[in-house]
Amino acid sequence: MEFDLFSGANEKAIPSEAKVEREEKETDGSFRIYVRLTYKESFETYGKPPSFANSFDWIVAAVVVLQSGRPVVDDVLFFTANSTKIYSRLSEHFRGCEGSRWVGDKM
Repeated sequence: MEFDLFSGANEKAIPSEAKVEREEKETDGSFRIYVRLTYKESFETYGKPPSFANSFDWIVAAVVVLQSGRPVVDDVLFFTANSTKIYSRLSEHFRGCEGSRWVGDKM
């Protein structure tokens, strides 16, 4: 769960809300769909009443391309806190893939 389409490390692995903020068309024809993810504690999180002080949100962007005329998520961009500077891409964690096919680790 540490790296998934719309998640990240620690509590970012379990967002409770997702809201599309905006979309941007790129020069290569792909789109970036910016999504605001929100984490909110619940009783189930820690077995006690939730603390609203422990709620936070972050932005990710799905890179969407057309494949056979259908939109597909090609990558997900994770940003440095409070910026649009990319610090990681989901695709970086799957270096052993060629498209949708696993071909082994490429170290």
